[in-house]
Amino acid sequence: MLYSLKSIEKVNIEGKTVIVRSGLNTVIDPEHPENNIYLKASTPTVKFLLEKKCKVIVLAHYGNPIGEIRDSLSLMDARFGLSHTLNSLTKFVTVANSFNSIKFMNPGELLILENIRFNKEEEDKNSESIEAVLANLVKLSDVFVLDTLNIDD
Repeated sequence: MLYSLKSIEKVNIEGKTVIVRSGLNTVIDPEHPENNIYLKASTPTVKFLLEKKCKVIVLAHYGNPIGEIRDSLSLMDARFGLSHTLNSLTKFVTVANSFNSIKFMNPGELLILENIRFNKEEEDKNSESIEAVLANLVKLSDVFVLDTLNIDD
């Protein structure tokens, strides 16, 4: 059975809280983040949502830290890169500490969540584990957008 996904351009998203699953699994040059193909691919979607006064939460991973926090695999560079390409301030928080950050966001704000794979539950084959991690996100969001770019190396 084929499923047809709706485009965000065809859904009333004005003022909604939107989780965007982005493909930011890449090294980002802090000097020239605008040259990164992954950031270029994510920017139009995030910009569109911000213009619609959505609360935008970007969920992504980088590398495969298997539940360990590693500075070298942080999404901090992606945060600054996306902030630079959008010319907009961004907030940054871990998934585990995101509840209040999301709850008190203002319309038109952007929040980047730290590498989802820093959570050991992300690697767990038990779906209940990852559901527990993402429960607050699900409770606080209205729309989920899949916005990834796959490139064969």
